[in-house]
Amino acid sequence: MEFVKSGAGTGNVLDITYSAAATGDALSIAMGTAVAASALALNGTGARTDDLIKIDDDSTSGASCIDINLSGAFTTAYAIDLTASGTHTSGLMNLTSDSANIGARNLVNIHNDNTAAVGTVPLNITQDAVTSTNFKLVMTMA
Repeated sequence: MEFVKSGAGTGNVLDITYSAAATGDALSIAMGTAVAASALALNGTGARTDDLIKIDDDSTSGASCIDINLSGAFTTAYAIDLTASGTHTSGLMNLTSDSANIGARNLVNIHNDNTAAVGTVPLNITQDAVTSTNFKLVMTMA
């Protein structure tokens, strides 16, 4: 099956809409033994005016918005590899929490959950450029 949309236009090429409670997945991709193929490849070019991937979730459930469970052995590759080599003035990653909840919580949690992994470094930061400040702390005191 192939969907091709050429030229300027508006509207979605494919819509999947749930109109009632369901327990199945809207889209399931089973790769099996297709070890040289990508399950999903997104390629964007030009001056983007919208996000290449957008996830909007306003549910109130206790489920994660993105849940990645990897059980394979990553011997020569990373589970997630994020690289930006183009000229840009923004950063590589932005994590923002705008919750007014006053309960104790961690915004970022790194947990090496295997006591036998004694050679693991939980966080490694490398700065190749010569700078006077490797870490910057910005706080607003109430």
